[in-house]
Amino acid sequence: MDRSEIGNLFNLIGLMLEKSTPMDAEYWRGYYEGIKFYYRGGMITVRDHYHIRKIADMAHGDPYHYAYVRGYRDGCDGKEPQFTPQGNDTPTGTDKAAG
Repeated sequence: MDRSEIGNLFNLIGLMLEKSTPMDAEYWRGYYEGIKFYYRGGMITVRDHYHIRKIADMAHGDPYHYAYVRGYRDGCDGKEPQFTPQGNDTPTGTDKAAG
């Protein structure tokens, strides 16, 4: 990944942070931190990195926390960003008008 690709990805992340539900925004925040780790080749301690990865793999009671660490894990792995389907923090009332 070169500088222009990472710049475009950071722009996409910023855009998605603005447009996303709070739950999805947590994923994007985590993804941003993880992709920085991936791009820089690991600028945090190995212990901290594996601690966050371990948390990401555990079932956790706070869905916002889980979304963040799942995004971090995906970024660290260099995966393509995923739009999280867990944006359950917005009303789902999709009443369609008759007619």
